[in-house]
Amino acid sequence: RAGRWGWGAGRPPAGPGAAPRRALKTVFDMARHARVKALLEEVGAVEERLAANELEMVRHLARKYEDPGPSDPDDVRVLEVILRNVAIRKGYAIDARHRTPRAISLERRKG
Repeated sequence: RAGRWGWGAGRPPAGPGAAPRRALKTVFDMARHARVKALLEEVGAVEERLAANELEMVRHLARKYEDPGPSDPDDVRVLEVILRNVAIRKGYAIDARHRTPRAISLERRKG
């Protein structure tokens, strides 16, 4: 059955064009990796102002990006949001290290 462009399921047949697509994806992942590493350096400069959950996430991402490999597009957004949160707290004089985090205590169902 022909796809939208006349071949298979909407994808070109495997052949000479397959290798460049893989290479392009690798280049894209390398660019994302470089962006995450740059954001990790920015977050490292304000590490003392991070909340406990933010610090945990930053440490997780730092371990994840020690070596190039698979990356998640949301990691960039997570670090950008953390930096934004630090900037917002700076304007309100909120000390994230000493402020009690909100907790929701719900009774667990058994069974």
